[in-house]
Amino acid sequence: MVAAVPLTTVSQTNQKTVTSNDLRNIAIGLAAAITLILVAGQIFDSGSASVSALEETEDSRFTCTFTSATTASPNEAQDDAQTVTATASGGGNTCTFANQGGADTADFTISGAGDLDFAATPDHENPVDSDTDNEYVVVIRVTDSADSATTDQTITITVQDVTLAITDKTVSLSETTATNGAVTTPTIADVPDTCQITSGNADEDSDGTKLFAISSACVITV
Repeated sequence: MVAAVPLTTVSQTNQKTVTSNDLRNIAIGLAAAITLILVAGQIFDSGSASVSALEETEDSRFTCTFTSATTASPNEAQDDAQTVTATASGGGNTCTFANQGGADTADFTISGAGDLDFAATPDHENPVDSDTDNEYVVVIRVTDSADSATTDQTITITVQDVTLAITDKTVSLSETTATNGAVTTPTIADVPDTCQITSGNADEDSDGTKLFAISSACVITV
């Protein structure tokens, strides 16, 4: 007599084992997928917030833009160097200027409105810039009134030489002008070191004194 084999029991056991493994693998896969989705969501949210903040900051930031040149060439013997100008990005904003630095910053002053002047009247023959070549370098900073945003510009001021020349060459003198009385002080381009009469002063009185005299400051007297 042949014994009966419980095939149903074995088959059920094998089926249960396979089902448990499958469920475990599915659970692991789902957990990993959910984790990846959460991480990706966090990264996306963080990135979106950063971009939004940057765009908002950029939109709300006002600035002043320089509209004047970065170079100027004033003549010697004058204090004015340049008028610095700038335009504000906001309709009601204003721009304020200040001396920020540069190789020759100590040689300049500037008003809040942009009037750039030499601290001392420049002399082409005796330059005082850092490398004594008559090219003065200064950095000007402009500040916007809306949010205090600043912009810097380097400006090079080249002092031009002016040839000595007397511009007023005719003077009317009264015959009753007293001895040592003032005749005129000539208007001279550039500042001379000294003045002297070289010709045309031949008329002399009885003791041989010249008719006119001139001081080192170019004051002509009788």
